[in-house]
Parts: sequence; C-alpha cells; structure tokens
Amino acid sequence: MSMSSAHRPTVGIRLRPIDATLVGIVLLFTSGPAGCAGDAAVSDDSVATAVVSPAAVGPRTLVPEPLVEALAEALDDERHAIAFYEAVMATYGVRRPFANIVNAERRHEQALLAQYRRLGLEVPPNRRRADEIEVPSSFREACRLSAEAEVRNVAIYDRIIAVAADPTSGDPEVARVFERLRWASQERHLPAFRRCSGG
Repeated sequence: MSMSSAHRPTVGIRLRPIDATLVGIVLLFTSGPAGCAGDAAVSDDSVATAVVSPAAVGPRTLVPEPLVEALAEALDDERHAIAFYEAVMATYGVRRPFANIVNAERRHEQALLAQYRRLGLEVPPNRRRADEIEVPSSFREACRLSAEAEVRNVAIYDRIIAVAADPTSGDPEVARVFERLRWASQERHLPAFRRCSGG
C-alpha cells in the first residue's frame, strides 16, 4: 500500500519472505515466437507465476514507495495491452498474433498480481476498458501500433527493473518477474507484431 511521506521509510527494509504455505510455481514456456499466419503460439511465455494460498497472505508489510509505484506502472501497462488487443479482436476477429498474445498478457497481469498478494499490497483498480479503446482503421495498422506499444513496454521494464533490483529498497522476486515479462515483450510479442505489420 502507498504510504504518506511522513511514514515512508528512509532506508531499505527487509520484506517478509515468502510464506511456507506457498503452494507452487508455474513455469510457462514456448517453443518459439508466433507471427500472423500460423506460427507456433506466443501465448506461453517464460513467465513464473507464484500461486499463493490464502493462508500465505499475511499482514501488509511496509513496502518502499518506489517499488509500489513500479508495480503499479507495470500492472497498468499490461492491462492497457489487454484492453487494446481485445478491442482489436472485437473489430477484426479473433486472429493471430492478437489471439495468442492477449492470453500471454493476461498471464503477465496474474504474475504481477501474485506479487501484490505476496507483499500484502492493495491492488489498484483496473481503469482500462476495451470498449473505450479507439481501434486503428486497419488490421495492419493495429499490428504496427501494437509493436510500438511493446517497445514502450520494454522501455518501462528497463527502468523499473532497476528500481526492483535496488539493494536497499527493491525486492529480488519482483525484479525477476519484471525481467521475465520484459523478455517476453522483447523476444516474443514484438517480433510477432512486426511481422504482422510488414515491418
């Protein structure tokens, strides 16, 4: 949860380790990136999602504000991608690469929500809605804009990985999740959208 400046810690604090009731880690892998016309699916990114039982969620810990903000920025960007890709499919039909990548983005969202649960943070409301998205005038343009969005997503992770990796105010597990999500955007989603756009 966000803290006021009056109660914000001035030095890094030790965050509560993962509870012993952590029930599993799900690793999702793909055999390769997908394009527009029948390549292998891109939906199975190499993303680790912590599955935490209700008993594992303890009292909220004092999480440094920069880490809270980094998680919120990552979550909002993943939700924005989901809404945009859903809007494109509502207009042009359920087609690759959107049909595969939107499922990957949903898992990215869940990987981030697992970190909220682990740290005892309040989850920000989802302000992204597919029915409020302005859809591009052609499918190819939708692919081009999606490629640009994935480039921005990689840039976001480049910046917030440094926050999560900070030895005094970061969290190693959050940093690892950010790194995996960045890899998926850079190595899976971006090439698929570039092929689809003809770029």
